[in-house]
Amino acid sequence: MKRLFFILFLGTALVISAQTKRNPHDRDSQGNSPMQQNIDMREKIKLVEVLGLNEDTAVKFFARRNQQRDEFRKLGQERENIIDELENEIKSGKKIKDTYYNVQINKILNVESRMAKTRENFLVSLKNLFTTEQLAKYYVFDTRYREEIRNEMMRGSQKPKK
Repeated sequence: MKRLFFILFLGTALVISAQTKRNPHDRDSQGNSPMQQNIDMREKIKLVEVLGLNEDTAVKFFARRNQQRDEFRKLGQERENIIDELENEIKSGKKIKDTYYNVQINKILNVESRMAKTRENFLVSLKNLFTTEQLAKYYVFDTRYREEIRNEMMRGSQKPKK
């Protein structure tokens, strides 16, 4: 366990030091900004700590989570493409039939349904990796951590008035 914390600490230190020398607009291979990379690293460290993961379980978990995130990212891009196409048609000023709108709306709903199923499959897959207590802790952590990040971003975007 100490070794895993050391590895995560070392990884965090390397990421932070590398990012101080990078342009804040640089992206990694998944399109994540340095800020997103910091958030991800912080989340990994907290997850290992909160769930009490050993090295083997942590490796398996993060592999599954990365796979789920990649699938989710692809589905999100698919949904965004449909919405972009729909927006362009709306802005074109052309007379568009309701059937077109219905088809596009159904495509969006289908993608969102696949996104929900992807998340559900990921969470179900954790049942054979985590204890019941770890799974419960993960649900709580996931929800609270997202709220925490959202709140931090909201506070950061609110500039004090001069």
